[in-house]
Amino acid sequence: MQPPDSPQGKGVLRHEFRSRRQAQSNAARAGMDERIRGHLASAIARGSVHEVAAFLAFDAEPDLLPLLRQWHEQGVRLALPVVPRDGGRLLRLHAWQPDEQLAENSFGIREPHAGPARDVSKLDLLLIPLVSFDAHGTRLGMGAGYYDRLLAPVRASEHPLRVGVAYACQRAERLPREPWDVPLHAVVTEDGWFSCPA
Repeated sequence: MQPPDSPQGKGVLRHEFRSRRQAQSNAARAGMDERIRGHLASAIARGSVHEVAAFLAFDAEPDLLPLLRQWHEQGVRLALPVVPRDGGRLLRLHAWQPDEQLAENSFGIREPHAGPARDVSKLDLLLIPLVSFDAHGTRLGMGAGYYDRLLAPVRASEHPLRVGVAYACQRAERLPREPWDVPLHAVVTEDGWFSCPA
């Protein structure tokens, strides 16, 4: 068996935790999504966030769209990630409003194709998708490193608040962490909001 911190070992972990996420029935996922949105809405007090970057569900990820619509109606400015189409490695964040037209990128993920770019350092909250997480705030993503590069300039800052969004079945006992990995401040699952140690 490959060590978990090797590229092959991480690939095994990704397969395992994506399989766990995908194994949830649609009905079970809908219930868990509602609880996740409720925990986020309760933890993020109205008026405390003005600019939020989030993600749209892909590959059986939690569905945040109803909450994003609610925040938009309350005046929160929203942004979504955009993967560079030119082969670049730096993820961009673009302003977005619910019901705005979206286009699928090369991975099949819906993203805005217009709207001004947003500076990650100006965000109040960044909701981050993940494949797996642990109690120390280590996040296992899909392996492209987009979020780590995006967050490198604000790694030592509490701003924006970096919150992973996942199902409880995606929690690992301990994940390998590379020097360039940017840890999460908190994780939200259907079981609640969990702050990660600094």
